[in-house]
Amino acid sequence: MTVKLPLDSQLWDGLSACYSTANAVARLREVISSRRLGESWRELCDELLHQGTVYGVTSAAIPHLIDLAPVLSADARRELWIQIGFMVTAGADHFESPPAPGLQEGLTAALRRADVLAVEDFLADALISPDEAGYFALSCVAFTGHPVGRALWRFLSPSAGYVRMVCPGCDAEYEVGGFADPAQPPCPPPVVDLPPIGLEPWQKVAQAIDGVDLGPGWSGFLDSARRVAAAGVPAHVPADAVWCLVAAMVATTGGDAAPWARTLARLAGHARCVECGLVYSIADLIGERGDAGPVDPASVQAEALADGVAGFRPAPGRVVTPAALGAQVRWRVAGGPVDALAALGDRAVLAAGPAGTTAWEVVSGGPALPAMPGPAVSVCVADDSVIVTATPDGALLRWEASTAKPLGHAVRRGGTPVRSLAAVLVPDDLDQRAVSWLSQLRGRRVLAVVDAGGGVELWEPLAGRPHVELFRQADRSVVDLTALDFVDQWPWTGSDLIVLYGDTVVDVWVSAAVQGDRSTMVPDPASLAAIGHEHIVGAVVAPRRLGHRAPVLLADRNGTVSMWETFGVRLNDPLPPDPHHRDVVGIAALPFDRSIAVVTVSGTDRTLRIWEVAPGSASLVPLDVHPRCVTVVGQTIVIGHDAGLLAIDIEAVSPFARSGS
Repeated sequence: MTVKLPLDSQLWDGLSACYSTANAVARLREVISSRRLGESWRELCDELLHQGTVYGVTSAAIPHLIDLAPVLSADARRELWIQIGFMVTAGADHFESPPAPGLQEGLTAALRRADVLAVEDFLADALISPDEAGYFALSCVAFTGHPVGRALWRFLSPSAGYVRMVCPGCDAEYEVGGFADPAQPPCPPPVVDLPPIGLEPWQKVAQAIDGVDLGPGWSGFLDSARRVAAAGVPAHVPADAVWCLVAAMVATTGGDAAPWARTLARLAGHARCVECGLVYSIADLIGERGDAGPVDPASVQAEALADGVAGFRPAPGRVVTPAALGAQVRWRVAGGPVDALAALGDRAVLAAGPAGTTAWEVVSGGPALPAMPGPAVSVCVADDSVIVTATPDGALLRWEASTAKPLGHAVRRGGTPVRSLAAVLVPDDLDQRAVSWLSQLRGRRVLAVVDAGGGVELWEPLAGRPHVELFRQADRSVVDLTALDFVDQWPWTGSDLIVLYGDTVVDVWVSAAVQGDRSTMVPDPASLAAIGHEHIVGAVVAPRRLGHRAPVLLADRNGTVSMWETFGVRLNDPLPPDPHHRDVVGIAALPFDRSIAVVTVSGTDRTLRIWEVAPGSASLVPLDVHPRCVTVVGQTIVIGHDAGLLAIDIEAVSPFARSGS
């Protein structure tokens, strides 16, 4: 029987707690008597663990909580084990001064029991999310005494996309991006040579890993994980091998866990400190091991070496032959060059060019509205009722969205030529401290206009008048912009406006910002250049969040495509340049197979490149037209070219091939 401090012992009074030992013991009694984790449990956690600090009462309470676990529900047991994992890794696995003989031995024995019970609960948990599975698996590792368990305190989540590290050499703290379902392994798998000792329940974990498949290239990581589990996770096993185990445990939960498992396996790679230049195992850095030593950079493959600027370098893209795709044209429309496209709801597409602006039904290719005369270089649906087109000389024309009838005269006459238009939503619950001109736009959708002089303006589409010039990058011509709406994001609903300048500079303006200034947290030019960007020509909002706030995809003229959050965090592995897909002129994205497919068109080579983000596979489709722009409406790719429009069914090029190079 485990030795533990009786709940009626006066020795509790001599133990420390965060606020009140008496309150901690009272809440512990309530939790044990009620056999559930309710309000008393939350108050107890506040007493046992506060901002990474544990107390004498924490160590004394843990054996009681472990004995309670078998009578709790599955959800409650999961929460209990994760919280005890945090307590143990904060130092509650030992008493600084045991109040009675045998209590330390009792605590150690209780944690050995927790190791068994927690792993069994992990294997039996059918409702666990990938995020919780990562914390749960790390807690199981913590109960074995392995130092990787301490990473609970610096653990990344599926929605983060980066991991924060501390350099043991110079104490520099920095963030490494690109942690979001890597397309390919970051390095060779760790070599593990351990005798299987058949320790239960870790042997069951090893057996569960046998049924896991993370895709091509990952079997070696799973084999390392299996060997670590079969050996019972001894404390001397290298950290990178234990991270393989954590990744494999997450993968055993099934469902949507595979992307997160591949991300965790990436922690078996290496990172270079941006301050001192030394290279360390990421597994050591994320675990804050002060005794970790640097490794020889020459022993690390270039693609396996991350840093605080570029994160991980892009893995080589896999391209299948065009013959394997069988792309099928839905319809064609002739009518002269098309320079800009925009979706008109989910049923039609707007096409703008020297001959005017037209609207076409996506299903049939028939006209959706009468033609809107006058040359146009950009087109936008400013709100549900107004279409706005920009003329080559910088004027703005407004049209009724349902009839294509003109709305008043041209506005913004004689200005600098317009490059692009976008609709921006200002939130209803804008901060009361917002500048006056911004507060007047609460709940409104306004028009963003960017020009060749680097200016970004907001316009009232119905009244045809300007509100304000947001900012101007002197002598820098804007090439494109797009708006990212957060229409279902708490606590505010608004837009991020992404502005591109044709190099590696990306500006972001947030409509919920108090002062209306552009954001200081944007994709960094150095980070963009480090992964292959040279001349960014287009941006598009990902049609699915993929576990994040809706990402933004940036396309480079050289074919590089990368995924970012607007506050500067890189997600996923970029799609690298392709010598067969040069002079990219447009980008679009659409939902596909629980992931997204990204489409770029090349003017020089007349090709369509389709990238399925999750597996990292890319396909080239030859075109018989010279493309100028591209968009997606529903599941249909619409390409504007020198002589009209071309619509392609995305179903015709799916499913994507997942092998070959």
